[in-house]
Amino acid sequence: MTSTTDHAPPSTQHAARSAEDRTRAPARPGPPRIYLLAFTALALVMTWPLAPHAGSAVQDLGDPLYEIWTMRWTQHQLLRDPTNQWHGNTAYPFRYSLLFSEPRLSTSLLAWPVQILTGNDVLTYNLLFLSTFVVLGTGVALLVRELSGSFGAGLLAGAFAAYTPYRYGHLSHLNLLSYGWIPLTIWALVRFTRHRRPRDAALAAGFLTVQVLASDTLALMALGMVGLVIPFLLWEARRRLTPGLIAWIALVVGIPVLAFAPIVLARLEVNREYGFARDLELVRTFAAKPTSYIAVSPLNHLWRETLPHAYPNPLFPGAVAVLGALLGLGLAARHRGPWVAYATLLIVIGVVLSLGPDTTIGERTVTLPYRWLYDWVPGMTAMRDVARFGMVALLGLQILAGLGLATAWSTLRPRLPAARAGVIGGTLLLLLAGAALAEYRSDVGTERVPRDPDTVAVYDWLATQPRGAVFELPANGLWADVTETTRQIYYSTRHWQPIVAGYTSFLPERYVRLMSGLHDDNPETPSRIDADNVGVLQDIGVRYVVVHHHDAPGYDWQAAVAAADRLPELEREGEFGNATVYLVHPAARAPVSYRLSAPTTALPDATFPAVLTAINPNSNQAVTTLDRPPAAKAVWTDPGEQVVKEATVPLDLPVVIDPDDRQILVAVPTPAQPGRYHLRLTAGALGATLEQEVEIRPASAPRGETPVRLAAVEWEQRVYRPGDKITVTVHWAVERPMDSDFSVTVQVIDEAKRVVAQHDSQPFDGALPTSRWQPGATIALPASLRLPDTLPDGPLRLLVALYDPTTPDLPRLPITLPTGDVAPEGFFGPLDVERSPTD
Repeated sequence: MTSTTDHAPPSTQHAARSAEDRTRAPARPGPPRIYLLAFTALALVMTWPLAPHAGSAVQDLGDPLYEIWTMRWTQHQLLRDPTNQWHGNTAYPFRYSLLFSEPRLSTSLLAWPVQILTGNDVLTYNLLFLSTFVVLGTGVALLVRELSGSFGAGLLAGAFAAYTPYRYGHLSHLNLLSYGWIPLTIWALVRFTRHRRPRDAALAAGFLTVQVLASDTLALMALGMVGLVIPFLLWEARRRLTPGLIAWIALVVGIPVLAFAPIVLARLEVNREYGFARDLELVRTFAAKPTSYIAVSPLNHLWRETLPHAYPNPLFPGAVAVLGALLGLGLAARHRGPWVAYATLLIVIGVVLSLGPDTTIGERTVTLPYRWLYDWVPGMTAMRDVARFGMVALLGLQILAGLGLATAWSTLRPRLPAARAGVIGGTLLLLLAGAALAEYRSDVGTERVPRDPDTVAVYDWLATQPRGAVFELPANGLWADVTETTRQIYYSTRHWQPIVAGYTSFLPERYVRLMSGLHDDNPETPSRIDADNVGVLQDIGVRYVVVHHHDAPGYDWQAAVAAADRLPELEREGEFGNATVYLVHPAARAPVSYRLSAPTTALPDATFPAVLTAINPNSNQAVTTLDRPPAAKAVWTDPGEQVVKEATVPLDLPVVIDPDDRQILVAVPTPAQPGRYHLRLTAGALGATLEQEVEIRPASAPRGETPVRLAAVEWEQRVYRPGDKITVTVHWAVERPMDSDFSVTVQVIDEAKRVVAQHDSQPFDGALPTSRWQPGATIALPASLRLPDTLPDGPLRLLVALYDPTTPDLPRLPITLPTGDVAPEGFFGPLDVERSPTD
């Protein structure tokens, strides 16, 4: 193992090296070039068989296609409209779609010249992908060589870093693979503090700027690791410490921070607009476990039959790397104490943060430092996969392993015959490198990206058309097959029209509900446009519908074409390759309106079940609002007009609602003292307001023998005709707790008790199940029914009942009727009906 290590004081070493640098003419490639060549060759071998397919295939058709879109959008928009860089053409009509994931600005800029030269975005992506292994390996190798003086130890540490199992868990995540600029930054900073050359400071600033713009997640880690190394650099330079040195270091850090600031500000705006945050339970789910540090990717060849699996964060560093780290703790601490301490700190901090907000020891839950970051550091609530902090621990261990192996060799070499030391060192280097690479070798996928004429024809046609939003089928990729969505996003680089397809782990909640609503909020619903949901496309301004000619999970393309052909709202434009295109006719659609209602009595210091009714007057589904719904505001005043209680209540408003009415629970907290109060309830921008007197009274003793009493049934007393909507409000008085969650049925029946129209649901769509009804409360449940176009002869009445939907024969719950009688249902009416002449 070749080495240039000696034990001269650092200042003497650095002065000697500087003089040597000025006088020696290089006769052969220096270590940086050798490292670059070595890690380039290793990248091709360790990712085989990708290299021969680099121009046509990627690891898989999920994240890599999205990464390509990110690069291409950045390049496209910088030329076209840089002031709207963050507003990608995906996830229409939502803004800031580039920031739903990481914008990867520096990676996109580095890829730009390659894209211009090759015109092949798949090849460009793969070259960037391969370069991450080269950059990381070279960066760690140069850093370890600078700290230890050992070329061979640097090479081994670089191999540990570049091909650790963690990276094989993220082969589809170019942004998370691009952390090789961190060791390069630290290497350049070390060289600057030792040699005081401005070019080294410039390199450090450049490397760190590239790093913070490559990944938001890695930016936080990079700034933390660089911030942590600065005290060690100042300690090493303590005998030559000057204000100029500190100023240069501040500049090195300050430039990348300024470059990163626009992303931070934009992210804060996105979080404000969409409420992006991960709840702690989700963070715990994605946190590392202690066993993660002995886990490998299931793609690993050597260890997958022996060690546990983890995906996407297998944090086993490898046996050879662990051996080197142990040597670092045992041997290097005496000779390179500060740098061993720095590497050890990285390991400890990375491991602790990767475990998430807390961990369980025995029966105790111990709060960990990440909880403080989550609570107090802006933006940390948006991080889902805290196990990624394990990368910091791995880098620390890899640096420590390099220092340990360098020290072990410098201890062993004087004991060897001078003539054989080089041979023995080279042999050890090859053996250790071979062993490490053998335990890291893993499968690498190669999925061909279809770019044949039939596939791209429709996208090339869209590029020639007037600007308009594109909706593509299948549209159920978020839950059925995500590659359907990522392919639509990738192919949009051929036309740059806005597209409804959106992808990443952090999509706006309203976008997800829009896509789900287009499929009746049921993942089993076939993906198609039909008479029920075509109005949604008109509401959001879609111009083109593309029906792709291939089957997929939850998608039958022939049925989708047949359904689209039947719609007067769509006009078939033609077939282009493997797709049929339709134009959507705009329509003057009636907006959804809102109404608030509530019972007139309530329990003290309890939840008052007010109702927001969303009214869709259209004949098919409609969009309520794509904005985050405003919270309802409740103000209770006493008879003296003094405010006794105020509350803000979130509204769970669907994005897509069916025709007629949709009831949303507004759970308003009530005053603690009984009495008569005035309630003012408003729903902000939705335009609904309720002013009502409410009597707050304690629960009385149960009346009757049933759990609930049907207090009243109300409907508008008017003449109804075929096709009319009837809105019924059923008032339930709760007498006793109920163990089951009953459904409510409101039916229009004829003289023979045959059902003419029917509305069945859980109370407030399950938001307030009967098992949570409090004795003494009054629950007002609205229901909408639409009469058919043809009505039977004879009188029509209303039937109201509660039934158990979990039992096959749907048994009805005995209830107390307004008359005091007990029965399984109540009958009300008759309805005043005027039939058409044909009835």
